[in-house]
Amino acid sequence: MYLFLGNNCTNGQQYSYCANECDTSCESLTCDGQCQKPDKCIPGCVCPGNQVIGPNGQCIDSKDCPCRLAIDNTTLVNGESNVREACKTYTCKNGCIVTKDNNCTVCEWSQWTRFSDCSDTCNGTQSRFRTYQGLNCPNNRTEEDQRTCSSNCTIVCYETTSTGDVVTYNVGALVSQTRCNRT
Repeated sequence: MYLFLGNNCTNGQQYSYCANECDTSCESLTCDGQCQKPDKCIPGCVCPGNQVIGPNGQCIDSKDCPCRLAIDNTTLVNGESNVREACKTYTCKNGCIVTKDNNCTVCEWSQWTRFSDCSDTCNGTQSRFRTYQGLNCPNNRTEEDQRTCSSNCTIVCYETTSTGDVVTYNVGALVSQTRCNRT
């Protein structure tokens, strides 16, 4: 809001009994529609129609208002974009900063998959996997976790020794030069 002397407004502005509302100047643009009007109006000069008071005091369209990035005090003009962080793009639109999230995610491990079926009926293994991933992640990779399964193997052959003892062999057991009888 620009002050006036009596009812004399300059730069194309007009006198108003309530000149302290939001969206009357480039600096007071709310951009989110959340204007909080004051309890008490203060008289002053405002621009006619849908125009606002620009940086030099002239009445301009809000689309001609410059935008200021708070993060580094850079000024943008309508339609201009600026990437100050890898994950965000800032664009000036009608005097307001519009922030676009570039969908950057932190690299993180996914949940473990379910364990696979057992690879064999005797002394088999099961596997599960998880992936280290994310957009803009330099090295996506997969990790495997294994566990044994089906360790209760049945006896598949036996032999009787010369002393009469019975030796049994499970699936997968190594038998060297032994005659094995099937069960």
